[in-house]
Amino acid sequence: MAKYQTGRNAGSQQKERVIAEWTEHPFTGIGKRSWGVQHRVVAESFSGTGVDIRHEVRSDDADGVPDEWTPAEVYEAREHGVDKITRADGKEGGR
Repeated sequence: MAKYQTGRNAGSQQKERVIAEWTEHPFTGIGKRSWGVQHRVVAESFSGTGVDIRHEVRSDDADGVPDEWTPAEVYEAREHGVDKITRADGKEGGR
């Protein structure tokens, strides 16, 4: 039993939470200045294992950026430390 009562069941806790969200307008050309790229950082908890931190992107305007939230970078936080498991190009990498 928990030392402090939180008023919630342990099973009702969120496994995933958006911890930051922003939009940038990285293009300078006249026709593309209004194009936006949305970013968010998501923390996902895995019971007894650790946490994954994902930087995700999406855009309805920009070529080469998917319409759906897509991981740009993913980090795993485990007992032994933190590893980067994907790069911005979507390929897997190590420390």
